[in-house]
Amino acid sequence: MDILPQSRILKTFTDRGADTFEGAQNRLGNVRLLILVGPDTLRTAAGQACLLGAVTAAVRTYTRVAVSLEQDALLLRPAGSDCSIAGAIRSAGATIAKKGDHDCTHGISVGVAPPDDGQFWVSCYWNRWTAGLRAPWDHEPPGESWNPLAGAFAGALAVRQTFEHVLGGFRTAGRSFSVDMWNIHSGQAGGAGPEIVYLPKNLLLVGLGHLGQGFLWNLMQLPGTGDTLALQDYQRAGMENLGTGVLTRGSDLGRRKTRVALQLPELLGWQVAMLDMPFDEGMHHLRETVSVVVSGLDSVLPRQWIREAGYQYMLDIGVGHGAVDFEIGQLRVLPAGAVSSWTEADKPKNVEALRDSKAYADQKAKDQCGAYELAQASVAVPFVGLVMGALAVTQLLRLGAMEPTPALLQIELGEPEMATAGELISGPKVNIGTREINLRLRAADIR
Repeated sequence: MDILPQSRILKTFTDRGADTFEGAQNRLGNVRLLILVGPDTLRTAAGQACLLGAVTAAVRTYTRVAVSLEQDALLLRPAGSDCSIAGAIRSAGATIAKKGDHDCTHGISVGVAPPDDGQFWVSCYWNRWTAGLRAPWDHEPPGESWNPLAGAFAGALAVRQTFEHVLGGFRTAGRSFSVDMWNIHSGQAGGAGPEIVYLPKNLLLVGLGHLGQGFLWNLMQLPGTGDTLALQDYQRAGMENLGTGVLTRGSDLGRRKTRVALQLPELLGWQVAMLDMPFDEGMHHLRETVSVVVSGLDSVLPRQWIREAGYQYMLDIGVGHGAVDFEIGQLRVLPAGAVSSWTEADKPKNVEALRDSKAYADQKAKDQCGAYELAQASVAVPFVGLVMGALAVTQLLRLGAMEPTPALLQIELGEPEMATAGELISGPKVNIGTREINLRLRAADIR
């Protein structure tokens, strides 16, 4: 079986010396993930975002993913040509389980109590802007369900918990916690958060890898749109992107990443501009019209160039690249003229040390060039992009609401309730050009 589509996921095993590439692939292939969904939850904005986020991350991580539906429901937000939940599940690559068939090794429950079958289960929880997970013995029904970002956050974290269990980690798997997404910098859970949000109407998104696509996926869950969305990336989708890019499918191989990403926002009503180029030093295109530039890049240097370009606000999404820090994320909010908070340039990867390990020696015997490329690649998993995307969209909405935002927010997905934040920067003194969205009313209207 070709390892390339899952290669960046498999590196979470190989780069810590836990397995060979084939061994890691077999471990993931042995997972049978079942997602149970309550019928009432299925008709809510948070419930659908939770389910679809979990499915989207899971089918890229595991080969056998099934969803148990008591009945189908119409999608609240369009997703390609699909109009129903069942259609979206099948299009994503999961199957619909037969009624009463709970055969699995791992399970995620969405709005329903998990069975007591001795397998690894985790329950998703949300209430307004609070989101998190519950251990199977501590199941708690979801609360107010009009916020899709809370559902998406919980669904992606649930996949993360199953993955940690497969990876052999029991430090954080199988426990209960909650995060106040709107006030995550406060370190407290249970805040109400607003029902009315303000979305900046003109955005530039630079970088359409797993972080950029995770941000875009979450942005498209909001029941409203802005005006113009500019997408900038110079790369084409490759096999290695199939396992990590939540908008990338097999039919997208070889296509520009901008074209892969434009389909959903265009369908939902955004005017999309495509910029098939890297962000180079001295660039400042769209600076007069774009209020916020969002970056989801690996390298520090182009991020510095974006900061220097002088956009009103820069929202930067970053994560670790190795097998230990791949799920440590950072969000930076940088107003025009801000001093960089990046402390150092990119550290060179010790490719030779990796290539000497058993996992890479085995690959080198089969394909020497391929082994070198694998060693150079970063570790990446789809659920990290979705979790960070949900938090980044939340910070974007705080800017739109003229609320203070943390200059730097750091989160470790194994313990998200322990997120730390630096100093708060003042919110915009004048409106940066936003559109009002009433999450509660729009959710009710769509239903």
